[in-house]
Amino acid sequence: MGLPLQTGQGVVEIRGEELFKLFKKAEAPPSKSWRRQWSPAGVVLTRGAAQTPGDVIDNPLLVGYLTQLEDDGLAVETDDGYLLGWDSLYMALGRSAYSGLRDLLTVIAVAATPDDERRSELGSGGKRSRNILAA
Repeated sequence: MGLPLQTGQGVVEIRGEELFKLFKKAEAPPSKSWRRQWSPAGVVLTRGAAQTPGDVIDNPLLVGYLTQLEDDGLAVETDDGYLLGWDSLYMALGRSAYSGLRDLLTVIAVAATPDDERRSELGSGGKRSRNILAA
């Protein structure tokens, strides 16, 4: 016994066990979490299985941030994720549009070094300024 179905191309008959598969929940593919790794080139964000190295980032906003970072020319898409270079990371952290990125990537606080202060003085016309990331 089968169940005839009318489609745009004709009649399709579904028989036996196939009929009941229509009402079963499909098996979910293996979960692939986003993982973050620090590298000499910057922050590497990959989509991988549980055995993939790196810290897990389970935040639904990450994909939106990555898309925007790529659109803004700050992130580079790789075969299995994205690379956010160090200069691009600090540029993004300085923009209000990416205000939640620091917490999402768990960027820790970094204190300015004396060399950073000297560079800031030269770049700001002699005015002292400190560029410090707050966690």
